[in-house]
Amino acid sequence: MEEIDFDDIFNIQITGMKMILCHPDTKRDKYWLLKIFIMFALYTLEFSFVLNSMLADIRNKDLFNAFRNAVPVSIYIFMLINYSFLISNSKSIGKMINIMKSDYEKCLTMPNLDQRCRRVIMYTTAKCSLILKYWSRLISSCVLVFCVKSICLSIYYVLKGKYEFVSFYEMHYPEFIEKHKKNNVYVFALTYAAEFYFTSISVLVYLCAPPVGPLFMLHACSQLEQVKIKFEDIFKKDNVEKRLSDIVKDLQHAYGFIAEINKCFTIIYEITMKEFSIRFPVTCYAFMKAFSRGEFAVEYVVVIATITILTTVPCYYSDLLMSKGEEVRQAAYACGWERVFNPGARKTLLIIINRACTPTAVKSIFCTINLDTLTNVRV
Repeated sequence: MEEIDFDDIFNIQITGMKMILCHPDTKRDKYWLLKIFIMFALYTLEFSFVLNSMLADIRNKDLFNAFRNAVPVSIYIFMLINYSFLISNSKSIGKMINIMKSDYEKCLTMPNLDQRCRRVIMYTTAKCSLILKYWSRLISSCVLVFCVKSICLSIYYVLKGKYEFVSFYEMHYPEFIEKHKKNNVYVFALTYAAEFYFTSISVLVYLCAPPVGPLFMLHACSQLEQVKIKFEDIFKKDNVEKRLSDIVKDLQHAYGFIAEINKCFTIIYEITMKEFSIRFPVTCYAFMKAFSRGEFAVEYVVVIATITILTTVPCYYSDLLMSKGEEVRQAAYACGWERVFNPGARKTLLIIINRACTPTAVKSIFCTINLDTLTNVRV
């Protein structure tokens, strides 16, 4: 079996969490607090400028630019919520990461593991790696698009003979900054760096927080799929009761892992649904207003895509998890118990089937997270 290196597969996630000081193994002391304070003091300072610009636009009845600035304002609010989630649930996240590591290590030390189970494990690890890779590319493109747009527009104005600097965000700073921003290269560089920093921190948090849930759900799906495979020939070999006992232990392990997911993600997924209801229409309105003025705001296209995927992926994998739970129930019923008279095994199967009737779903506070819930979200 090909070796599974957990740290290599989840390298993007682990690196991002260490960079923003929210990894479960990060030492929490006064120096950690100082770093957090410095990081978010600068971040909040730039947010205050964005918020001031939005309020100024509202006072001037410039709704177009007000909605434009509402996009980074909403990003800041929900970024803080996601970061708070990572910090407050670091123990639970660390526990689930250790469970995944332990499961992978067991796979490497089980010589009698079914080949189909091995393929399921390898497929799951490859899928996790792919999710992180594409998510990191999408979220990084948010920074890249803003950078490319400002650079290209600056070059365009230079070619037109205007020599005008184009900032990262189209916003108004306080007067003492605004009057020097477009003419003084040092002031412009400082504001550009602040805007770049604001976006980069947001991207790092969104790189770490949203993929965690789907990765854990995918691992739970892998565990349930292996249980389903074990049911297929349960009555065709000896030691039926022993093998059923092993299946019960595997199911307890999987259900415990799913319960830990629910314990950790119940509140954040409720907020994610509300986030979609707020950020999606705000960003769409900003994009449509820009388009009506003859501008194709490609940066908002990327933000809209990110918001949509941010909400859709947890719903998809929670739906998949529910399907896997139902498949386990059906596999337990169709395992051939009716052809073999074994009262002890039948009693165990009855308990398994009854437990499997409870959906293996990830839930928010008010609803079950699945694709049906996604289609009912109102914007």
